[in-house]
Amino acid sequence: MIEYIVDLEGYSILFKPQQSQTEIVQFQREPFTKEAAQRYRKQIQGWLKLHPEAVTEIAPQVLVCLFNSPKLQIRKGVDEFGRGHWLLQNVDERLHFNLSDSHERTDAILDHAKTDRWKTPAPDDDAFADCINLLQHLQPGAKRFLIDELITLENKAESEFLQQKQAMDYLYQNGVFGRFNS
Repeated sequence: MIEYIVDLEGYSILFKPQQSQTEIVQFQREPFTKEAAQRYRKQIQGWLKLHPEAVTEIAPQVLVCLFNSPKLQIRKGVDEFGRGHWLLQNVDERLHFNLSDSHERTDAILDHAKTDRWKTPAPDDDAFADCINLLQHLQPGAKRFLIDELITLENKAESEFLQQKQAMDYLYQNGVFGRFNS
């Protein structure tokens, strides 16, 4: 899914091509920390209980989108009881986080984990829609809307919508519209 994200200075845009339109989700990314991952864990577990039909592998995929860390990997390992665990690992900082539960055996699981090769779902796949729904659940302030332009991986560099967003973000970040103190 990361290839469907365009990062601007003030926010990020996830785009989902449809037949003649594009669904847009405007959201915030943040650095990967154990604290931030912990904050999302409870929300993810609650969402998966409400949506048992959702593929559980979407959680690490969504977190990779939410965390702005190029070295973040999805890993899957098995504990001594044969249960599978999804983990995130920041390979540079050796930070890791077990998405499956809160036990402290993550180091042992990580020793046997392999980098997962879970393929990014296609935009018309239900798992892609589940990822967007979970992302919006984790960030209720995310804006979601349709535009009348078809943006794909192949044409995103030429997208009029994305070019306008990049230009407006650049102007805003450089104070053209004034400075706002928070």
